[in-house]
Amino acid sequence: MKTWKETWVTPILLVVGLPIAAVVGFLMYVAVTSTPLYPNPQDVKSVMASAPSPRWADAVEQGRQLVRARVSQQNLPGLSVAVGVSGEIVWAEGFGWADIQNRVPVSPITRFRIGHASKALTSAAVGVLLEKGRLRLDDEIQTYVPAFPRKQ
Repeated sequence: MKTWKETWVTPILLVVGLPIAAVVGFLMYVAVTSTPLYPNPQDVKSVMASAPSPRWADAVEQGRQLVRARVSQQNLPGLSVAVGVSGEIVWAEGFGWADIQNRVPVSPITRFRIGHASKALTSAAVGVLLEKGRLRLDDEIQTYVPAFPRKQ
């Protein structure tokens, strides 16, 4: 007579393993068959807000080459970069396409839709504030946002 382990191990492994194998296979297929948007990093279009000051020109050029390489390697449609020093923006530039079909370039003022990523960012920020003792979950919201209307 078979034990429960002998009877159920194979079906359980199939139920768990097949979806994992399907996802991994699909991701590999997409990675192998997808056409790169920018085969050559130098082909990544960019739009700069204004020319950087001569003091930062060399650093900006290095950064520009790094960003173009990453956009090309990771096959990103577009990316916006801004670098500040002592409260002043010294470099702001958009790379690639905000809208691939209509060939709308990314600029430093392009607004990206981040969707569900904001939930993770918000929870990380709340965690940091909790650790530093700057936020208490039992406080009313008006403690932090006085203009928020009180509910009955």
